[in-house]
Amino acid sequence: MLDNTKSDEPAALRNHRLSVSEHDPGYTPAYADSGWDKAGLKEALLANQADLCAYCSAPIRFDRMKVEHREPQSHPKTAHLQLAWPNLLGVCPGNEGRPYHLQHCDTSKGARRITLDPVAHEIDRIVGCTGGGRVTVSQPEWQREIDEVLRLNIESLIRLRKTALRAVLQALGKKRSGRIPAATYVREIARLLEKRRRARAYRPFVVFELRRRANR
Repeated sequence: MLDNTKSDEPAALRNHRLSVSEHDPGYTPAYADSGWDKAGLKEALLANQADLCAYCSAPIRFDRMKVEHREPQSHPKTAHLQLAWPNLLGVCPGNEGRPYHLQHCDTSKGARRITLDPVAHEIDRIVGCTGGGRVTVSQPEWQREIDEVLRLNIESLIRLRKTALRAVLQALGKKRSGRIPAATYVREIARLLEKRRRARAYRPFVVFELRRRANR
């Protein structure tokens, strides 16, 4: 899961709310409204998340992403949050249209509510990974949401994380000078991967595992 520190609210979102309040003060603006700059919102989400899915950290792009409302826009108690910037996430298609056992992220979540919040919670601190590629968290309810609602530990995602890690390790093996201790080099690469703006696919798992190996 991607640690998601929000940038400033995009103009597309702010302008839509202001336009609605000016022309129809009694109407609550909705994501489904026509005539506003949804493309600008998607571009802002991509930039804020470095082109990675907020849930599984897979690469996303403008024509291969969904706008996720973490608190569902269809739920009566949370409908008012549907245009709140902290509630909006860019996510991958999650195998939309395929059998449920292959679905993940927003596609498997649907209109269900979750309490684990990539924006409000310190994801880098509370979410970890096993060496086998599973996403873990100490709080049982959050683990249930990861496993059963977002389905971040299905086999296809575990394989993709392990493949991403292997690619990084292979690159490290080719580039490392023999004069640099392996643990020091791996730790430095983990730091660089964490800071780089154009993020690598499945970066949270890759960085977590590199750090674990460097500290062994």
